[in-house]
Amino acid sequence: MKRFCVWSLAATTGLAAFGSVTSPVAAATFVSTELVLSVDVSNSINDAEFALQRSGYANVFRTQSVIDLIKSLDNGIAVTFQYWASQPSGNLSWYHITDERSAHIFARDIERASRPFGGLTNMAGALQSARQAILSNPFVSDRQVIDISSDGRQNTQTNFSGSFSINDLCAPRVTRVTVFNDDLADSCLNQVRNQRNAAVAAGITVNGLPILTEFSTLSSYFRDNVIGGPGAFVQPTSSFSDFQQAITAKVTREIAITAEQQAAAQPPPAPPSPPPAPPSPPPVPPSPPPAPPSPPPAPPSSPVPTPTVTNPPAPPPPGGDRPTVDPIGPSTDDPVQVPEPGTALALGLAGLFAWSLRKP
Repeated sequence: MKRFCVWSLAATTGLAAFGSVTSPVAAATFVSTELVLSVDVSNSINDAEFALQRSGYANVFRTQSVIDLIKSLDNGIAVTFQYWASQPSGNLSWYHITDERSAHIFARDIERASRPFGGLTNMAGALQSARQAILSNPFVSDRQVIDISSDGRQNTQTNFSGSFSINDLCAPRVTRVTVFNDDLADSCLNQVRNQRNAAVAAGITVNGLPILTEFSTLSSYFRDNVIGGPGAFVQPTSSFSDFQQAITAKVTREIAITAEQQAAAQPPPAPPSPPPAPPSPPPVPPSPPPAPPSPPPAPPSSPVPTPTVTNPPAPPPPGGDRPTVDPIGPSTDDPVQVPEPGTALALGLAGLFAWSLRKP
């Protein structure tokens, strides 16, 4: 949307006046996102913290997930990098990143850039410089973003003179002992708000990365005074040691918003619907497990017959009954007593002898 009407008017005028001559604006490169990475290097940031910031931004563009996301965008992104303190300084040129090679070149050049001078915290001056960089670059896009990080609050005039005098402070307070700056006074807050509002009016989104090492309430300061525009957000980090993770998440989110918008504007065609599946038969309840086989029935119990031995009674001996003696003892199964064999033989011979005497 930015510069579209100006581009159309310039192109039409150029063609009418100069025939085949193309205006500089008409030659602009279209990208998905224009991104300014704006980094605080004021005196509150020591050399070790500066090194963590610089390597953090460089490593973002060596992260494969970020590179893959950029490759998925139409024409990639345009990005630049700037340091700032009392004044913006050390700006890199604009880079058109579309693949691994261009991303790695940008990461290398971030690491090669030396630290500029330190100074006070002029966040408003950084926002002003970043907005001008977007409006004057050779790219055109539907989304422009300023990504600003800092561990402090505005404490200077936006247009810093460079003299480090009391007149450069946005809210100086003079005591008998010293001079200090009230950076929560309206005269300081309005410096930042005015530049934030100017960026938003130009269609630019401002996102913030507060580093919570100096002020625990810096996140709310960013929300109230620094960020603005469509989809603006704050990505705080508690220390410089966590800076790498925070800035990777922040840049990923800034780029992913564009990817989501493109996907929503041009959804892929839906695949043809498959024919409806036939109705499923009702579920068959599982069969109960078979019962274990019953043991064979036991045969009917019957008493085992006990053989009974019966001996014919011996003829009574002459002279009356004589008791017999069973040497084995009485049988519990048979009440009949068996006479002793010797005795029965004697009686039988005696009877035979008596019978023979009766013959004539």
